[in-house]
Amino acid sequence: MARRSQGRQAMTRPQKVILAAAVASVLIAGAVFLVPRALEQSDCPGHWHASVGIYVDGERVRFPQPPYNYERDPVPGEHEVSLHMHAPDQEQLHFEPRVERCVGLRDTLEELGVRLTSTSITFEGAHEGQPYAGRHVEEGNKTLRVFLQLPTEHKREAEVRDVLDYQLRDGEKALILYGEYTDAQVEQWIAALKLPDGT
Repeated sequence: MARRSQGRQAMTRPQKVILAAAVASVLIAGAVFLVPRALEQSDCPGHWHASVGIYVDGERVRFPQPPYNYERDPVPGEHEVSLHMHAPDQEQLHFEPRVERCVGLRDTLEELGVRLTSTSITFEGAHEGQPYAGRHVEEGNKTLRVFLQLPTEHKREAEVRDVLDYQLRDGEKALILYGEYTDAQVEQWIAALKLPDGT
C-alpha cells in the first residue's frame, strides 16, 4: 500500500538559497529605511576651501580679525590644522591640514572658539562679550540645525551628530543655526553665504 505524504515536502537546496536571499533582501531594505544614511565623506584633500555661516537667535556670528586669521603654521601639539580666514567676509575657511586624517567640523570649529555637540553650541575665546557668547542648548522651540550645500546641489539638512566628524568638502557651504527661525530665513541666510573663492 502506498504511503500517504505527510506534511510539506522538504525544500530543495536551490529553493533554500532563493529563500535566504529573499529574507536577506528584506532585512537590508528594512535597515536602510530605518537607519539614517551617513554623510558621504570627502577624499579629505590636503588643501581645501569651505564657507561656514552661524546664526544664534537670528544674529550672525562674526569672527573678528585678529585672532581668527590663522595665516601661520599651527603651534605643535596645539592646533591640528592650519586654518585661516580672509577679510572682509570672514566666512571662507581655508584649510591646510598637517594631519593624516580627515578634519571634522567639530575640530574645525574649535579652532575658531566654537564648540559644537549634537545638542549644543558654545562660543568662547574672542567671542566673549558678544551677545551670543556662552553655551546654547536645545530647549523648547530653540533648536540646533545644520544645512550643507555644494555649488551644484540644493541645500540639504544633516543631523548635527553626523557632521561632527565630517570634513567639509571643497567648495561646500555649512549653515549652522540655533534658536527659532523660519524656512524663509534659512533660504536667505544660506543664499547670502558666499561660496569659497578657491584662493
